[in-house]
Amino acid sequence: TLAFSPDGKQIASACSNDQTVGVWDPIINLSPNPLNEHMLAVWSVAFLSDGKWMVSSSNDKSVRVWDMSSKKMTVKRVWKHDTEVYAVACSSKQTCVSGSKDGVIYFWDSEKENEVIEVHPKDEYGICSLAFSQDGESIAIGCQDGKVRIWDLKTLLFQKSPQPVGLTDSNGTI
Repeated sequence: TLAFSPDGKQIASACSNDQTVGVWDPIINLSPNPLNEHMLAVWSVAFLSDGKWMVSSSNDKSVRVWDMSSKKMTVKRVWKHDTEVYAVACSSKQTCVSGSKDGVIYFWDSEKENEVIEVHPKDEYGICSLAFSQDGESIAIGCQDGKVRIWDLKTLLFQKSPQPVGLTDSNGTI
């Protein structure tokens, strides 16, 4: 994945198999500054809304929280999963979520070392993608079964899944 920093001065890229997070300056630097703390493939990156922190997820079963306020861009926290972590997303309220191969989603407070809550969605499919709604009140969850589920954070219930638009197969999956 790719993510712009909130101020637009940096682009982070999950560089998959080379185990790095690339950080780019979209105006000046055409080469990424590689961040080399993950031990296996990196899948996803996201910035917190203040731009001071970035998170990355990896097959090494971790989410790493990077301090982007210094030129060194060092890891300040490591949050752990039981299996590979394929997706991360951050809300405007400084909360992050991460989803893993085993279908578990963790909610993290960006100021704390440990997770806020662990959620086991009703399906056993791995989590491939996560996105907060603009108001931060729900999360879109992309699963390995090809479906998208919307989870309401107020009621802690799944909403009716949206119908795909565009290219789909005979089962309605993208």
